[in-house]
Amino acid sequence: MLGIDAAGLATALSRTSATGVSVRVRAATSGITDSSTALQVRQVPASANLNPNSFGTLTAFGRTASASCVVLDSASDTIPNHACTWSAGTAGVVSFNPTTAQTTTITAVGNGTTTVRAQAATALFGINQVTVNQVPASIRISPANFGVTPDVEMKTSQTAPFYGIVLDSMNHPDQKDSVTWSTNNAAVANVSGAATLDSTVVTTFATTGAATITATSGTATASRIVNVTSTPISYATSVQPIFTTNCTSCHAGPGAPQGMSLVSGVSYNNIVEKVAGEVPTLARVRSFRPDSSYLVHKIEGTQTSVGGSGARMPLGCVGSSCLDNPTINLIRNWILQGAANN
Repeated sequence: MLGIDAAGLATALSRTSATGVSVRVRAATSGITDSSTALQVRQVPASANLNPNSFGTLTAFGRTASASCVVLDSASDTIPNHACTWSAGTAGVVSFNPTTAQTTTITAVGNGTTTVRAQAATALFGINQVTVNQVPASIRISPANFGVTPDVEMKTSQTAPFYGIVLDSMNHPDQKDSVTWSTNNAAVANVSGAATLDSTVVTTFATTGAATITATSGTATASRIVNVTSTPISYATSVQPIFTTNCTSCHAGPGAPQGMSLVSGVSYNNIVEKVAGEVPTLARVRSFRPDSSYLVHKIEGTQTSVGGSGARMPLGCVGSSCLDNPTINLIRNWILQGAANN
């Protein structure tokens, strides 16, 4: 711990804790001894090293890297278990947990490059860099597939917006990469517009058949098979019977929940382009946009994913008592075709 030579010069010989250790010093001569506890041995931070030397690139939000600091005294000897306070030179790129410790976990939260800094005592030590650069890993296309083939159905000579959300390997939306759209059958259904962050317009023509619409970003791709038909889905003969059979026991008359009567003759005007009571930012049915229609989320049971609440519809349904996938897809495709009152 402490060595003292014959001249009384004290030298620290071993490591201490960060708070130091009090040492009793004794002096003896001619049989007389005296001592003092006034001398304290404490290593004072003079520099620090970061480990590892390079963090490389984190390719997805939520990806992590471990970092530790080694704090040294003026003699370049390690101070055991000395904590550092961790911070970044640029806000919003990474976070630290814990923020004060010898070892921390760095988590990617935003694209960019920032310095990683470890501070010991009052001086700043250990500066390094980390880069966050999301890499496309998958693409989610809207309108979504709901478990039937073909994926979606459009009528001849119509347009509809398609959206592609690029995701990194941790399924976080990629904030910087664009989607390029293509079709394998432009005579049936074609894409339009330059690559954007999220959307294109699909246009169908007089020819019926199928076309595969593909979204590409880097090495990530996703597709929707669009079936083009000359016979549009009828609200009166295809959609209304679903409501009559499954929903009018609750949603009937002026006193229906949310004021949404689904009886024949009034149901259409109560749902199409009408504000959803549980989520005022959404319409109950938004023409051409099934994934932005709250009615779709309620019958799929995904209402909480868009800020909604309450039970899946039909009310109280579980498993096979809920609408089956083909029925849900029929409603989705009616909306994709423009939610006509036909």
